[in-house]
Amino acid sequence: MRIDEAVETWLGSLASPHTRAAYRRDMAVFVAWARSEGRRPEILVRRNGRPTGHASNQFVAGFREHCETSTMSAATRSRRISTIASFVRFTATPLGERSASEAHTSGTAQATVALEPEVSAAVWRASVASGPRSAALVGLILHEGLKLGETIALDVGEVDFTARPAAVMLRRRATTVEVQLGRRTTTQLVQLIGQRRGGPVFESESAGSVGARLTRFGADYLIKAVGQRASLTTPLTTNELRSTHIAMSRRSGESPAAIHLRLGHRSIQTTNRYIPRSDEKN
Repeated sequence: MRIDEAVETWLGSLASPHTRAAYRRDMAVFVAWARSEGRRPEILVRRNGRPTGHASNQFVAGFREHCETSTMSAATRSRRISTIASFVRFTATPLGERSASEAHTSGTAQATVALEPEVSAAVWRASVASGPRSAALVGLILHEGLKLGETIALDVGEVDFTARPAAVMLRRRATTVEVQLGRRTTTQLVQLIGQRRGGPVFESESAGSVGARLTRFGADYLIKAVGQRASLTTPLTTNELRSTHIAMSRRSGESPAAIHLRLGHRSIQTTNRYIPRSDEKN
């Protein structure tokens, strides 16, 4: 199988179009590097049902070294290395086992559950240790219940630190909604925004995109990095953070109706799907 065919097969197994687009760009960079080095990227593709072994590992190590000595940002470097590692894991899996693995992944994504309290606390500590950018991102979703799209769409002018408590103004459908912020999230936002008076709250750190807004893929990368820092055994997702927010709100005694209004779900039935049956009481 040619490398381009293998890449498209792998990308077709991924659910998120944003992830597919970013990984396709990363693989194009890898293939270009390999050919500039006089190497055949096809070495990473299984042959006769067998993994490529030691030669493949050396190839990936060479690309890792190239990334680590380049001028690309740390986030881009880590993502590209992770992309190649994911591709190698996929191509090393026999065809007969791939469908079962993909079905398991799909099923897991549909059955999002809240993090246990001690795990949630570890995630928050890891986000703070990762810096105000990651902590503010996680805090707005985990502690305030914002959607990922709402979070990365925030502009500096939509954060009101003069209010008590501080608040953010969100555009939801035809109305503007004020969401109050807790002390922990506010502290991280103050550090992140600093003296800025405009522009996106969450800026991209990619080379050549100064002042550009953080993308969904970039936010997803930051959240997964927090999960890794918290030593989670599976990738941390936005859905887990938001489900955890709902669970914490219920444990604190907040009603499903109040949670529904704050989260902006179109229907309270949507909110109820995230509430454990044992908590479904008014």
